[in-house]
Amino acid sequence: MKVFSDRFEAGRVLASKLGAYRERPNALVLALPRGGVPVAYEIAKELHVDMDVFLVRKLGVPGNEELAMGAIASGGIRILSEDIIGALRISEVAIDAITSRERRKWKAASSFTGKGDGLQPCLAGVSSLSMMASRQELLCGLRCKRCASTM
Repeated sequence: MKVFSDRFEAGRVLASKLGAYRERPNALVLALPRGGVPVAYEIAKELHVDMDVFLVRKLGVPGNEELAMGAIASGGIRILSEDIIGALRISEVAIDAITSRERRKWKAASSFTGKGDGLQPCLAGVSSLSMMASRQELLCGLRCKRCASTM
């Protein structure tokens, strides 16, 4: 497995494999903060396509926040991994507390990025590439995409 010097290099390498998307007017690279932004930037720059930031917050397991038990996105969407929650016996009280904390962080990030109204990119008719997503973050993104494409 190739190890990259940084995420910018990873984006350039990935862009070299996505030539079919070059200059497509309906292509959009979605970046998930924080780690996905440098990767997406290099891809969008190299392919000459648009890029936007997709705000999703991971819900980390108590005591092991890097392990995702779920994710949240705009529109009150929350996706949970019942397998992880059940296996680790995470209480509803803990899940609700973590969700509330992450919603506050999401709101702060959304106002900082200019997405304070909670709107996500319009994805109707768009070919999208989503980078650096956990399973739960990707499921949130797909649910938002379905909602956005029906507007």
